[in-house]
Amino acid sequence: MPLWIHEILHFSIFAVLYGFTGLFYKPFKDVRHFLIGFMSAVLIDLDHLLDYFLFNGFSRFNLFEFLSCDFYNKAGKAFILFHGWEYLAIILVVAILLKKTKWSSVAFAFALGMCAHLLFDTYVNGLPDYFYFISLRILNGFTL
Repeated sequence: MPLWIHEILHFSIFAVLYGFTGLFYKPFKDVRHFLIGFMSAVLIDLDHLLDYFLFNGFSRFNLFEFLSCDFYNKAGKAFILFHGWEYLAIILVVAILLKKTKWSSVAFAFALGMCAHLLFDTYVNGLPDYFYFISLRILNGFTL
């Protein structure tokens, strides 16, 4: 699936999940929380750009090659350092520790965006369910 379609789907899934959560969680009625969650749902994919340059060198950039994500198959590896269920767990612990502060809802919004992203990737990208655990990718040398 081309990366641009992938990103549109990330946004759409996040928007639906956010809207549903907003019915039950009052702070999510604030547009700033939506923007924070949206940013975490979409900007997490900046690590694909980092991987592209690590695999192809920093001297050239081909937009079509990047958007196709074929460079992962050629390299046989995927670092995608921002994709990790462990990060989500840490953010949720922080949100709980910050309970009764404005930062708690910010952390929850960030976590919701990240969760929507990781769930989508887990079930759409055709990789093993455990692939999005950064600790396991490290142990496996980031191989696909």
